Amino acid sequence: IAASIHGLGSGVFMALYMVVVIDALGLGPGLVGFIIGAGGLGAALGALVVGPLRARLGTARAIVMAFGVGVAFDFAVPLSLIIPEFAVPLLLLAQLLGDGFITAFLILALSVRQGRMPQARLGRVNATFELFGGGAVVIGAMIAAWLVLLLPVAAVAWGPALAGPVAFAVLVGLVRQEI
Repeated sequence: IAASIHGLGSGVFMALYMVVVIDALGLGPGLVGFIIGAGGLGAALGALVVGPLRARLGTARAIVMAFGVGVAFDFAVPLSLIIPEFAVPLLLLAQLLGDGFITAFLILALSVRQGRMPQARLGRVNATFELFGGGAVVIGAMIAAWLVLLLPVAAVAWGPALAGPVAFAVLVGLVRQEI
């Protein structure tokens, strides 16, 4: 549920990202490519910290912490529009740390599903997660296309950032008994 809510916001985010960084912030394509490339490095680092994070916090706490830190960086895009002089550092941190912690969350969540689901059901369970998560991204992108017809891009950019805390609250509510 939390991943689907976040996926909805991510769809809005992905649909607007280039409009924000190139049109609104005026960043050049090389710099934008560098910033986006930092997300790949962040994801790799996120994969590397899963083991130590789980060992230190336990699985449930590590899932909650990784997701909470990851979605906090969703505020980087709208904040970059408010304080454009800090846009590049904000966007780089979002790619490095936000993508890193979301990657750690995704790995941890998948590990829980693989460990708890009977083997005979695992394929259907993972397919359902992919359908709801991926479907939410597509729906979010379509919502973004509709919203930018009615509202300024800067206003629409807050949607993904606000979806993160909602998704985090849902996640905490769902795993509260295991923390």
